[in-house]
Amino acid sequence: MIQFYPKYKQFKALVDAKDYENAVRSGLDYLRFVADEYIRLEVYAYQEYDGDDFLTYEVEKELAQMLRDEATPLESVTMAQKEMAEIEKMEAYVDCCLCFFDHIREAINFRLADADTYLADLDKQIKHHTYEYKRLVDDEYFDQLSSVFRFEELGKLLIKKIEYLRSHGRENEVSGIMEEYKFVPDICSFKINELLGKGLEDEAVKEIDKTIAAYGNDGYNATETWHLQKVAILEKRNDKAGLIEEYRRLFRQHLVDKRTYFNKLKELVAKEEWDEFVVKLFGDIPHITDDDCILVCDMIVEEKKFSCLMKILMDNVMSFSRVQLFKKYSPYMSEEDQATYTNHVIEELRLHLSYAKSKSYGYIVDDIKGMYTCCEVSKKLILDFVEEIEYNYGNRPALMRLLRS
Repeated sequence: MIQFYPKYKQFKALVDAKDYENAVRSGLDYLRFVADEYIRLEVYAYQEYDGDDFLTYEVEKELAQMLRDEATPLESVTMAQKEMAEIEKMEAYVDCCLCFFDHIREAINFRLADADTYLADLDKQIKHHTYEYKRLVDDEYFDQLSSVFRFEELGKLLIKKIEYLRSHGRENEVSGIMEEYKFVPDICSFKINELLGKGLEDEAVKEIDKTIAAYGNDGYNATETWHLQKVAILEKRNDKAGLIEEYRRLFRQHLVDKRTYFNKLKELVAKEEWDEFVVKLFGDIPHITDDDCILVCDMIVEEKKFSCLMKILMDNVMSFSRVQLFKKYSPYMSEEDQATYTNHVIEELRLHLSYAKSKSYGYIVDDIKGMYTCCEVSKKLILDFVEEIEYNYGNRPALMRLLRS
């Protein structure tokens, strides 16, 4: 199916040129071509391939956006409606689930159907996504089980419905939707943006706080956008204490630009308070990756708060890079912390050895050799551990060969 990509590029070029009439024709031809070739070449026999490999989902969404756009002639939409009825029945889409066409169906109905028909179809799509949301909303651990990305498709559909209702003078139906789906991130953002647009900043801050609270603040839920909206309000008010708190909460979050928020905090926190503040800051990071571990540990070294290294390294102790990370930062650690970390790794290796097969010996011995080179404290503890291994597992020749190499 090497020819699928040039055809996709032709379609994309027409989209980018806003030649929607020809782009619609090209997109429909593309969907037919991929479906025909998929069956003709029996691609379905290779389980590693699916719709993602042939860009059918991207084409479907792009095609839907064009069909929804008023710039696309109604004649093109009517033509697409007729052809999609045939395309959806093609074997690759029916039996192999190469693509689904909810976006195109919604777009065609948006342009051609009466309000009740369009809304009924939209409600069917919404219903597909509501079970999980409603199940989680009633769960006491909603903030731990949910993420702002989990209800992305549901949110898009709800916003489409709200905008459609408003454009048809049915505002009275909107408030019910917003209440029923009040914790869907797109609905939360919709409310916040409306309040900000009306200049109701106090109400917007309350809505932001309520939304962040619903999704927790443990660092995984990517509430960065809402925090930054609050930051913009606090900056206008020159609320220094509020800004420090928001930047602190942003710094502790998972996969954010920690360096930027750290620098902001250093500008805002009074110099005489910084030493105590930064120690607490480093001690309150709930989730850490290898990259974040290096970034934060480098900050700790810069600030000379070496006692903070232990917690960060321990939080990342199951990393495949733990030996390299420890070797890099052990020179800044106290002998007591060096010993604690080394003993933790030894304990984990001891447990691993108790059930490891010979194929795993290489990984274990690599960690042993690596830890031996980290610092004098580790060297002594590792030598004792090697003696223990020789005493307990001397009857494992493969392990002994690796240790003695």
